Amino acid sequence: MSSIDAESVTKRYGSTRGIADVTFRVGSGESFGILGPAESGKTTLVRTLMGVQRPDTGSITIEGHDLDDRSSRTEMKRSVGFLPSSPSFDTSRTGRAVLEQHATLKAADRSDRLPVRLDISTVLDDPIRTYDDRDRRFLSVALAFMHDPSLVIMDEPFTALDRTARAELQSFLEREHEAGTSLLLATSRLDVVNRLCDRVGVLRNGHLVDIRPGESLPPNGGRRVRFITTAKIDSSDFNHAERISTTETGLAAENDERTTVELFYTGPLSELCERLSSYPIEDLTVEPPTLASVLAEWYGVRLTASGGDQLA
Repeated sequence: MSSIDAESVTKRYGSTRGIADVTFRVGSGESFGILGPAESGKTTLVRTLMGVQRPDTGSITIEGHDLDDRSSRTEMKRSVGFLPSSPSFDTSRTGRAVLEQHATLKAADRSDRLPVRLDISTVLDDPIRTYDDRDRRFLSVALAFMHDPSLVIMDEPFTALDRTARAELQSFLEREHEAGTSLLLATSRLDVVNRLCDRVGVLRNGHLVDIRPGESLPPNGGRRVRFITTAKIDSSDFNHAERISTTETGLAAENDERTTVELFYTGPLSELCERLSSYPIEDLTVEPPTLASVLAEWYGVRLTASGGDQLA
């Protein structure tokens, strides 16, 4: 049985873009990523999967629960773990009070162990309003996983976390996945889906434009590189470069041609530095592109076979 089976799911908000004809399946025990930039439809998709809103067309089955059926949808919400992008708490309450309430509702058997594992046990008796971003996020993680669900759906779980907290959460999710939990992770972070996800669906402007193995995605999405040199360029020096262009920009010195080189590089940064060190460099710019520009590099401007970038 699939953990998630979404078939031709469309959701609109009047004239505002939502999601269009989205179809994918998540196998039992699989970690599946939904990768997309801001306003690509990730939150719309997650809210629809969690039964917060009903699709205009299409069908969704979650852990065998048909979301068209009200009682089945209610049972799904009770059993599936959910981690929203911006968890909402009554901040006057303590973390322990919130955990105990949810433990009663979900018959949770890990409500005592997870706070220790997530290193938030020392703040549980403090009001949530005193929590920092890490502790607030990890409290919501404990709530999502406390009843040992077979599937957890997450929307941008790494938002507002620093590098150390991101690494902690990533390690936690890896261990849960290795233990057999199915994960659906909606994110704009390439590094996360590269490490965590067995497969990744790429979402652009509400369209699911590709599904590919997570390991096929470069961990940093590539870099835009521009440099100026007086040496002759050998494109074979840049094995991981795409669309190398060179432009002669005049004379740097007598009999020396000055050339501007631009390329999109997806290999290791150490290898790029090694290659560049063999050239006399007058100017160098290395920029990490936005996810939107990375997806444009991979898939071009057009989103569908017909070239549409709006919901039909």
